[in-house]
Amino acid sequence: MVISLEKYRKTRQLRASVEITIGERVAIARKDQGLTQEELGWRVGYSQSVISRMETGAAEITPGDMAAIAKALGNPALLETYCSTCPVCRAAVEMSSWPKPAA
Repeated sequence: MVISLEKYRKTRQLRASVEITIGERVAIARKDQGLTQEELGWRVGYSQSVISRMETGAAEITPGDMAAIAKALGNPALLETYCSTCPVCRAAVEMSSWPKPAA
């Protein structure tokens, strides 16, 4: 099999420029576990349609939802991804590097 290096580079550049949403990350993690939307929904207490709307971005994934999904999938990396988009978590990370006030 011969791979076109130029085509490979273009594909890599395209993928690098496309942001994967948190819902898409949930869908990927769910599929990696071999679960259906219905099975994940059962584990976190939601219907299949709610999971579908979360994965497609039609419904917001709250911090509590994300924690339950990450726990149900055994995938703590989902929380890191979620927290990188959360303004509260970004502020906490930024503030953790600030010097401590004198006592």
